[in-house]
Amino acid sequence: MTREPIVSWLERLHRSPSTARRVLSSTLRLRETLYRVFWSTANHRPPPRADVPVINRALAAIRLSPALSMRRGRRLGVVYRADVSGVASLVAPVVIAAAQVLTDQAAQLRRCLNAQCAAVFVDRTKNRSRRWCHMMVCGSVFKMRRYRGTKRRP
Repeated sequence: MTREPIVSWLERLHRSPSTARRVLSSTLRLRETLYRVFWSTANHRPPPRADVPVINRALAAIRLSPALSMRRGRRLGVVYRADVSGVASLVAPVVIAAAQVLTDQAAQLRRCLNAQCAAVFVDRTKNRSRRWCHMMVCGSVFKMRRYRGTKRRP
């Protein structure tokens, strides 16, 4: 996807606030749908029945062209380049990446163990033991609580 379609969309949205509201509304609905599917997958539950068709409609608007690409170690691999127009050009990279994660890495999806955090992440640790979305945010809070709890007890 080139930069030009995004620039033309930005100009179009700037000129038409009603179009901007529709695009924002549909994009937010898609984001919420993706979040529900990721959350249910991370919790080992089937996704809500109505959400999969929403993602499929977004994917159907994207035409993919396979191409060979050099990978690490000078190996060839197949990549798919999106040929899209309209609103789909704005969300195509996100929808494609989400579909790949949901199909290729679903077993690695986890939710953060912090009850106040709504993050879902891909656990790429060797033994699949990651518990928090980010160590410096949620992980440090829990470790500090545990540390303080042991220091208070006589």
